[in-house]
Amino acid sequence: MRLMIRALGTLIAAGVLTVSLPLGSRAATGQFTYHRFDGTNDTLKTIENPKDGVCFTVFRSRVPVANKTGSHARLLNGRACQGDEVEKVAPGETLGKSDYEFSSVLFSRE
Repeated sequence: MRLMIRALGTLIAAGVLTVSLPLGSRAATGQFTYHRFDGTNDTLKTIENPKDGVCFTVFRSRVPVANKTGSHARLLNGRACQGDEVEKVAPGETLGKSDYEFSSVLFSRE
């Protein structure tokens, strides 16, 4: 009986720890596609299962973009997620052609 009570106590403690530990960064499932422009060519690029909170530098890229992930994508005009936000693309949203360019993208669950 004492062994069973000890085992039950250990199991409860493990459950409490599991619930109380932070989950950390999560990866968005799906693809984010964008157009990279090198001055001459416009190439379709894809980011697979991007992790939330990680900055992706995409250099001189253009809309259209398709956000087929479960996270919001913030398009920024500076590299390394510096500069101003150009646009926020909701999960499942596609933006058509536009005049603006962006240089980095940051994903979040907001």
